Amino acid sequence: MNHDVFISYKRANKELVFPIVKHIEEKLNVRCWVDLEGIESSAQFASVICNAIDSAKVVLFMHSSIHLNIDFETDWTIKELNYAQAKKKRIVLVKLDSSPLDNIFLMEYGSKNNIDSRDQAQMQKLLKDLSNWLKLSTSESESSKDTTKSETLTDNNSKELMRDGTQALPSTGDVDLKETKMDTSVASPSETTEDENEAAVKNRNTNVPHLIQKGGKYGFTDENGKMIIACVWKEISKIDYINGVLWVRNDNDRWGLLDANGHEIAPCIWIEHGHYWHEAFARVRNGNGKWGAVDRKGDIVILYAWDDMLDIREGLFPVKGNDGKWGFVNERGKLVIPCKWDGVHSFYNGYAEVKNHNGKRGYINKKGEIVVPCKWDGLRRWRKCIMVEMKTERSYDVRHGFIDWTGKTMCSCDLIMIADTDSAEGLTPVEDKYGKWGYVNDLGKLVIPCKWISVGRFYKGKAKVQRPVKKWGIIDTNKYEWVYIDKTGAYIE
Repeated sequence: MNHDVFISYKRANKELVFPIVKHIEEKLNVRCWVDLEGIESSAQFASVICNAIDSAKVVLFMHSSIHLNIDFETDWTIKELNYAQAKKKRIVLVKLDSSPLDNIFLMEYGSKNNIDSRDQAQMQKLLKDLSNWLKLSTSESESSKDTTKSETLTDNNSKELMRDGTQALPSTGDVDLKETKMDTSVASPSETTEDENEAAVKNRNTNVPHLIQKGGKYGFTDENGKMIIACVWKEISKIDYINGVLWVRNDNDRWGLLDANGHEIAPCIWIEHGHYWHEAFARVRNGNGKWGAVDRKGDIVILYAWDDMLDIREGLFPVKGNDGKWGFVNERGKLVIPCKWDGVHSFYNGYAEVKNHNGKRGYINKKGEIVVPCKWDGLRRWRKCIMVEMKTERSYDVRHGFIDWTGKTMCSCDLIMIADTDSAEGLTPVEDKYGKWGYVNDLGKLVIPCKWISVGRFYKGKAKVQRPVKKWGIIDTNKYEWVYIDKTGAYIE
């Protein structure tokens, strides 16, 4: 299936990029192509990426401080950008943070459209431009118009919008927990009353804010130029404005919270925070390097006890203990899944990926029970099943297969390529270890065997496949022909 927008980004920025992608897809009802799990080999990467860029109408290049120290000759995101330019694609540079464009980048790419992802007004403009560029119908782009009303979004709605993301900052100093209020009775988003949401809305500034800089410091004005927040802050994370709160950083590199009118919610005492609010909570790190969590009032809901912490999903925070092992705590801070895993992902649809001491991956449920055994080198949620990866004796040679959510094998790990960009009508082309192509369905089952030299995507019930020419009953392996097959794999004459 074709994608409308190609996302070029550095993997280290995925926690900042994925919420933007989700926002675009939901507001415009379009599909973005984004490499979620990584493509193993350079050859496979080049093929898949080129196909994805070819099918996209717009390329969004996600720029961050990481791009200040890259090799412009070898970096894959730069290769993607160059290929998109060669293909005359419309390119928009989206800034993820306050890092400047260095001279080389300015010289090569400074003429591209620039959007600051932290500026809500600019993000709204991006949605409007994408709608025009993609020639979306009124019904498709209607939801994007609603973003102009983002100041009146309820906390529940903003929870759906801001579901991923964090960016680390340098850490110094210390903080006393006793100075911070603690409210263990904080309500989850599902418990938030309608009156509370309405009150939160009334406390927000009704004008769309504009981030301004003066004397190297940042502040906000409304759309008429009236100062809302004075230019006294080293950094402001404006992307959280729709929640009625703003993260601000002072000259001591400590973070605090303001409301949308510039009033203090919580003093600048944290050295690091999660950029986005998840289920009404945000992660924070104190001066001792320990992580906890706060609500939008700035009250501590998870004590500073963890060496690391990921964002809450489905009521559970992934946390890392002193011994380097991971587990999960609930929104009251209770450890509900013991810290025994070498790595974990946040929960999604009731399951979380985990990694054992041997580096093998599987899935657990919210009771901590293993539902997919930890025996895979890689996992990826795919359509209605799970794509699995196994390394061969050559570590760079990775084979793919599919299993269902009970761990049952749907297609053995004999595939070397999954052509996601050519997926259509419930069938996806796959290549086996012998270089032959076939098709799997959305359950990961190989429904059309791998026996063709090359294949195309299905359209209106048929697809082109390439086979050797057969004449007088003899196969000529030096000559090939394209023929059509139906969804059973039978030839269409």
